[in-house]
Amino acid sequence: ENIIKLNIAKFILDWNNLEIIPNNFMSYKTNKKYDLVMALGVCYHVDSPFYFLEKILRFSNTIILSSWFANEDNIRGERKEWSFKAENYKGDEYYEPDHFLSGLQKKSVYLDFKSFEKFFKLRNCSIRIIDKRISSQVTGIFKFLIIQKNNVRNSSSKKLNLNIM
Repeated sequence: ENIIKLNIAKFILDWNNLEIIPNNFMSYKTNKKYDLVMALGVCYHVDSPFYFLEKILRFSNTIILSSWFANEDNIRGERKEWSFKAENYKGDEYYEPDHFLSGLQKKSVYLDFKSFEKFFKLRNCSIRIIDKRISSQVTGIFKFLIIQKNNVRNSSSKKLNLNIM
């Protein structure tokens, strides 16, 4: 359904240089570099979020990412610690109830935002928070972010500005 919507937007907005990759991202292989990678509402659904994050960094110097993050004031899942490339990271593992929004995978990984920042800082990246929302009905904090590798120019050499409505 989302691929259909994206193809419609591509056609209507005449985005001729937009490449849509309807594939399992975790098994996708390419040597291409993209101007921008968007990962919206994906990170907390993957089994290996750090492998996922490292992989998207290989494809672009600029990432727009939205995800749920652990909320220490509202823990409903199990606190976990993961090790990735000799570094330790924290977060919550949460099993979603059965409903149409929970997706195919019932387990979600809500990373601790400090661990998320640490991961990108170790890879020479900066994070800009565009939006943040806390809901009493959901276990975490939703953040909309722009992640950019430091001291690297995009092919357009322009600073990325984003207006969220």
